[in-house]
Amino acid sequence: MKQYKVKQDFSDAVTGAMVRAGDTITATDARAEELRAGGVINVTPVAVGPEPEAATEPASTTKKK
Repeated sequence: MKQYKVKQDFSDAVTGAMVRAGDTITATDARAEELRAGGVINVTPVAVGPEPEAATEPASTTKKK
């Protein structure tokens, strides 16, 4: 599935959730085509980068007294 930027608020008929302009949604090609036809998402998918790597350093380096 691909991610798309929402350009107009809409109520998702599948999930019932309110989706706001500026949000990024994930959709199948078929669902994206329906949303494109309704004019609520951008035509081209959003470029998605690689997953961020997990931190290798400990979360805290301060010692308790």
